[in-house]
Amino acid sequence: MAATKVATAPMKVAQIPKAGADFEIVEREIPKPDRGQVRIKVQACGVCHSDALTKEGEWPGIQYPRVPGHEVVGIIDELDEGVSEWKQGQRVGVGWHGGRDGTCLACRRGDFRNCRNLKIPGISYDGGYQEYMVAPVEALVAIPESRFRRSSTVALRRNHHVQRAAAQRCFPRRPCCSAGCRRHHARRTRPRNGSSARRRSSRR
Repeated sequence: MAATKVATAPMKVAQIPKAGADFEIVEREIPKPDRGQVRIKVQACGVCHSDALTKEGEWPGIQYPRVPGHEVVGIIDELDEGVSEWKQGQRVGVGWHGGRDGTCLACRRGDFRNCRNLKIPGISYDGGYQEYMVAPVEALVAIPESRFRRSSTVALRRNHHVQRAAAQRCFPRRPCCSAGCRRHHARRTRPRNGSSARRRSSRR
Protein backbone atom coordinates (compact mmCIF):
# COMPACT_ATOMS: atom_id res chain seq x y z
CA MET A 1 0.00 0.00 0.00
CA ALA A 2 1.29 3.47 -0.85
CA ALA A 3 2.59 5.74 1.87
CA THR A 4 -0.22 7.48 3.73
CA LYS A 5 -0.57 11.25 3.59
CA VAL A 6 -0.53 12.84 7.03
CA ALA A 7 -2.01 15.84 8.79
CA THR A 8 -0.29 17.79 11.59
CA ALA A 9 -1.85 16.80 14.95
CA PRO A 10 -0.30 13.89 16.90
CA MET A 11 -2.08 10.73 18.06
CA LYS A 12 -1.07 7.79 20.23
CA VAL A 13 -0.27 4.43 18.65
CA ALA A 14 0.56 0.98 20.04
CA GLN A 15 3.02 -0.39 17.51
CA ILE A 16 5.40 -3.28 17.05
CA PRO A 17 8.79 -1.81 16.04
CA LYS A 18 10.13 -5.09 14.64
CA ALA A 19 9.28 -8.78 14.59
CA GLY A 20 9.42 -10.30 18.07
CA ALA A 21 9.72 -6.95 19.84
CA ASP A 22 7.46 -5.66 22.59
CA PHE A 23 4.67 -3.18 22.05
CA GLU A 24 5.61 0.46 22.37
CA ILE A 25 3.38 3.52 22.74
CA VAL A 26 4.48 6.30 20.43
CA GLU A 27 3.04 9.44 18.89
CA ARG A 28 2.44 9.75 15.18
CA GLU A 29 0.83 12.29 12.94
CA ILE A 30 -2.87 11.70 12.31
CA PRO A 31 -3.11 10.08 8.86
CA LYS A 32 -5.00 11.54 5.92
CA PRO A 33 -7.09 9.19 3.73
CA ASP A 34 -5.69 8.50 0.30
CA ARG A 35 -7.66 7.67 -2.84
CA GLY A 36 -10.54 5.30 -2.08
CA GLN A 37 -9.94 5.45 1.67
CA VAL A 38 -11.62 6.84 4.76
CA ARG A 39 -10.17 7.85 8.09
CA ILE A 40 -11.76 6.24 11.16
CA LYS A 41 -11.71 7.62 14.68
CA VAL A 42 -11.30 4.35 16.56
CA GLN A 43 -13.79 3.72 19.39
CA ALA A 44 -12.88 0.10 20.10
CA CYS A 45 -10.56 -2.59 18.79
CA GLY A 46 -10.71 -6.24 19.75
CA VAL A 47 -7.63 -8.19 20.79
CA CYS A 48 -7.32 -11.35 18.70
CA HIS A 49 -4.82 -14.19 18.95
CA SER A 50 -4.05 -13.60 15.27
CA ASP A 51 -2.40 -10.32 16.32
CA ALA A 52 0.49 -12.56 17.37
CA LEU A 53 1.24 -12.99 13.65
CA THR A 54 2.22 -9.33 13.59
CA LYS A 55 3.82 -9.38 17.02
CA GLU A 56 6.10 -12.32 16.21
CA GLY A 57 6.56 -11.68 12.49
CA GLU A 58 4.94 -14.96 11.50
CA TRP A 59 3.18 -13.56 8.42
CA PRO A 60 5.46 -13.10 5.40
CA GLY A 61 6.06 -9.61 4.08
CA ILE A 62 5.06 -7.50 7.10
CA GLN A 63 6.68 -4.09 7.02
CA TYR A 64 7.64 -2.65 10.41
CA PRO A 65 6.89 -0.73 12.49
CA ARG A 66 3.34 -2.03 12.27
CA VAL A 67 0.18 -1.35 14.29
CA PRO A 68 -1.89 -4.53 14.90
CA GLY A 69 -5.67 -4.77 15.20
CA HIS A 70 -8.26 -6.14 12.76
CA GLU A 71 -11.47 -5.97 14.86
CA VAL A 72 -12.17 -2.26 14.67
CA VAL A 73 -15.24 -0.13 15.34
CA GLY A 74 -15.24 3.62 14.93
CA ILE A 75 -16.65 6.74 13.32
CA ILE A 76 -15.72 7.97 9.86
CA ASP A 77 -13.77 11.13 10.56
CA GLU A 78 -12.70 12.09 7.05
CA LEU A 79 -13.19 10.78 3.52
CA ASP A 80 -11.24 10.96 0.31
CA GLU A 81 -13.02 13.35 -2.02
CA GLY A 82 -13.79 10.50 -4.42
CA VAL A 83 -15.70 8.46 -1.81
CA SER A 84 -19.46 8.92 -2.16
CA GLU A 85 -21.04 5.77 -0.68
CA TRP A 86 -20.05 6.64 2.91
CA LYS A 87 -20.48 9.81 4.93
CA GLN A 88 -18.68 11.59 7.70
CA GLY A 89 -19.93 10.65 11.19
CA GLN A 90 -21.12 7.19 10.11
CA ARG A 91 -20.22 4.29 12.41
CA VAL A 92 -18.37 1.49 10.64
CA GLY A 93 -16.44 -1.68 11.37
CA VAL A 94 -13.32 -3.17 9.82
CA GLY A 95 -12.53 -6.87 10.14
CA TRP A 96 -10.03 -9.40 8.82
CA HIS A 97 -11.05 -8.61 5.24
CA GLY A 98 -9.30 -5.28 4.85
CA GLY A 99 -9.36 -4.80 1.11
CA ARG A 100 -8.99 -6.59 -2.22
CA ASP A 101 -7.57 -5.98 -5.67
CA GLY A 102 -10.84 -6.56 -7.57
CA THR A 103 -9.02 -8.05 -10.57
CA CYS A 104 -7.88 -11.57 -9.62
CA LEU A 105 -9.89 -14.66 -10.56
CA ALA A 106 -11.45 -14.96 -7.10
CA CYS A 107 -12.56 -11.31 -7.10
CA ARG A 108 -14.01 -11.61 -10.60
CA ARG A 109 -16.09 -14.52 -9.30
CA GLY A 110 -17.23 -12.44 -6.32
CA ASP A 111 -15.19 -14.53 -3.89
CA PHE A 112 -13.54 -11.53 -2.26
CA ARG A 113 -12.45 -13.40 0.88
CA ASN A 114 -10.06 -15.47 -1.24
CA CYS A 115 -8.54 -12.57 -3.16
CA ARG A 116 -4.97 -13.37 -4.14
CA ASN A 117 -3.90 -9.94 -2.89
CA LEU A 118 -6.15 -9.72 0.15
CA LYS A 119 -5.27 -6.89 2.52
CA ILE A 120 -5.49 -7.46 6.27
CA PRO A 121 -5.58 -4.62 8.81
CA GLY A 122 -2.65 -4.83 11.20
CA ILE A 123 -0.68 -6.91 8.70
CA SER A 124 -0.92 -5.28 5.26
CA TYR A 125 -1.43 -1.82 6.77
CA ASP A 126 -1.76 -0.31 10.23
CA GLY A 127 -4.76 -1.58 12.18
CA GLY A 128 -6.88 -0.42 15.09
CA TYR A 129 -4.39 -0.17 17.96
CA GLN A 130 -4.33 3.58 17.43
CA GLU A 131 -6.61 6.56 17.83
CA TYR A 132 -7.15 7.05 14.09
CA MET A 133 -6.69 4.67 11.18
CA VAL A 134 -7.25 4.72 7.44
CA ALA A 135 -8.90 1.88 5.56
CA PRO A 136 -10.07 1.27 1.99
CA VAL A 137 -13.81 1.60 1.44
CA GLU A 138 -14.18 -2.07 0.46
CA ALA A 139 -13.11 -3.04 3.98
CA LEU A 140 -15.98 -1.19 5.67
CA VAL A 141 -19.25 -2.50 7.06
CA ALA A 142 -21.98 -0.22 8.41
CA ILE A 143 -22.93 -0.51 12.08
CA PRO A 144 -26.31 1.12 12.89
CA GLU A 145 -26.47 3.07 16.14
CA SER A 146 -29.26 0.91 17.55
CA ARG A 147 -27.38 -2.32 16.91
CA PHE A 148 -24.15 -0.91 18.32
CA ARG A 149 -25.83 -0.07 21.64
CA ARG A 150 -27.75 -3.34 21.85
CA SER A 151 -24.78 -5.55 20.99
CA SER A 152 -22.62 -3.76 23.56
CA THR A 153 -25.21 -4.36 26.29
CA VAL A 154 -25.72 -8.00 25.33
CA ALA A 155 -21.96 -8.60 25.23
CA LEU A 156 -21.49 -7.14 28.70
CA ARG A 157 -24.33 -9.25 30.13
CA ARG A 158 -23.07 -12.41 28.45
CA ASN A 159 -19.56 -11.82 29.73
CA HIS A 160 -20.87 -11.37 33.27
CA HIS A 161 -22.84 -14.64 33.18
CA VAL A 162 -19.97 -16.59 31.63
CA GLN A 163 -17.54 -15.37 34.27
CA ARG A 164 -19.95 -16.14 37.11
CA ALA A 165 -20.63 -19.64 35.76
CA ALA A 166 -16.92 -20.27 35.38
CA ALA A 167 -16.22 -19.17 38.93
CA GLN A 168 -18.79 -21.66 40.23
CA ARG A 169 -17.58 -24.59 38.14
CA CYS A 170 -13.79 -24.27 38.02
CA PHE A 171 -11.54 -26.02 40.47
CA PRO A 172 -10.01 -23.51 42.91
CA ARG A 173 -6.54 -22.11 42.26
CA ARG A 174 -6.42 -23.37 38.69
CA PRO A 175 -6.13 -20.80 35.90
CA CYS A 176 -8.67 -21.26 33.15
CA CYS A 177 -10.57 -19.55 30.36
CA SER A 178 -14.14 -18.81 31.38
CA ALA A 179 -15.67 -19.76 28.02
CA GLY A 180 -13.54 -22.90 27.89
CA CYS A 181 -14.66 -23.93 31.37
CA ARG A 182 -18.26 -23.51 30.37
CA ARG A 183 -17.81 -25.79 27.37
CA HIS A 184 -15.82 -28.30 29.39
CA HIS A 185 -18.45 -28.42 32.11
CA ALA A 186 -21.24 -28.92 29.57
CA ARG A 187 -19.27 -31.68 27.89
CA ARG A 188 -18.39 -33.35 31.19
CA THR A 189 -21.93 -33.38 32.58
CA ARG A 190 -23.84 -34.18 29.37
CA PRO A 191 -24.88 -37.91 29.38
CA ARG A 192 -23.66 -39.98 26.49
CA ASN A 193 -26.14 -41.35 23.98
CA GLY A 194 -28.01 -44.27 25.52
CA SER A 195 -26.26 -44.06 28.90
CA SER A 196 -29.41 -42.95 30.75
CA ALA A 197 -31.48 -45.73 29.17
CA ARG A 198 -28.85 -48.34 30.11
CA ARG A 199 -28.80 -47.16 33.70
CA ARG A 200 -32.59 -47.31 33.95
CA SER A 201 -32.68 -50.83 32.45
CA SER A 202 -29.96 -52.08 34.81
CA ARG A 203 -31.92 -50.90 37.86
CA ARG A 204 -34.99 -52.95 36.89
